[in-house]
Amino acid sequence: MAANDTHMNADKKSHKWTILVIGDHKQLGTYEIRKSTFTAAVAAVIGIILIAIVFIWFLSTSDLRIQNDLRERLAASEQSIDSVKQENADLSKRIREMEDALAATFKEGTGDKGESPVTSPDHFNKMAVENFEINLDKPSDSLHFKFLLRNTASYNNPISGNIFVILKPEYLDASTWSCYPKAELTGGKPQNSASGELFTIARFKTIRGSFTTVPQRMEQFFISVWVFSDDGKLIMTKDFFIRKEL
Repeated sequence: MAANDTHMNADKKSHKWTILVIGDHKQLGTYEIRKSTFTAAVAAVIGIILIAIVFIWFLSTSDLRIQNDLRERLAASEQSIDSVKQENADLSKRIREMEDALAATFKEGTGDKGESPVTSPDHFNKMAVENFEINLDKPSDSLHFKFLLRNTASYNNPISGNIFVILKPEYLDASTWSCYPKAELTGGKPQNSASGELFTIARFKTIRGSFTTVPQRMEQFFISVWVFSDDGKLIMTKDFFIRKEL
């Protein structure tokens, strides 16, 4: 009895397990496996399973973040498209208003008895405004401009007259307009054509000037160039639509 107890205690203290492989009619073999090896194998399998679970969770989370990011970008793109559409609609409205205003201006220049406009249409082919440039000086809130006034008719026939440059923060609101050189505007037009900057052009002349008082929140505006002959006739007008950023 004591011997059997001793044998059982020895088995309990054993660090190995014996695996018997039995076939249909006989024992095929025995294998011994250490408890520590078996424990390590089980721990490794559990670790691999946990790593796989964490990896799958990470992929799912990453995919969710990507989907959310794509949704946000799509929403931002849709807002941008809507904003562009609205800007185009506003611009189209302003263009229509500008066309109506120009039509009204030329109508005012026509006499009651059906005379032709202020000057012959041929005059409008004799001059051109080229290389129009502007520069906004933010520290001084001033707007500088420069362009070429070109004689496109004939270099042998110089053209003389006066020129005005009109800043129009609001195209249809003449009370917001500023004139270079400084001159009184009546109905949005210079009252005295002789007060404009003098010029005599055989080929071209560079015109420079500035507006010293510019609305701070002026994001889009017009600049108009008015050219009068030396006998006071309007021979050219040209409008430039400007959008920030300058």
